[in-house]
Amino acid sequence: MTCGFGFALFDGSEPVSWCLADCAVDARCEIGIHTHPDYRRRGLATIVVAATIAHALAAGYDEVGWHCSEDNQGSQGVAEQVGFTLTHRFHALGWRLSVTG
Repeated sequence: MTCGFGFALFDGSEPVSWCLADCAVDARCEIGIHTHPDYRRRGLATIVVAATIAHALAAGYDEVGWHCSEDNQGSQGVAEQVGFTLTHRFHALGWRLSVTG
């Protein structure tokens, strides 16, 4: 298995859309995506997600997970477009560590 993989699209030297495997255990991984607001609704997220999934499957992962906020319609749309199926809903807690110095 590999870890720490993902794909990005750039406008010049600036990344505008990316998908990363942010957690991997055994033959499963979870992905996260982001597209800069100025570049949304252009199909870029679909491209980077598809590339990341293809890499995960070629690397031997047999399950790829995706989580997003219930109000994130864009993320849900991309997930459905690339073949994910909604399996569960849950409440989440968010934690942040801020270091000021």
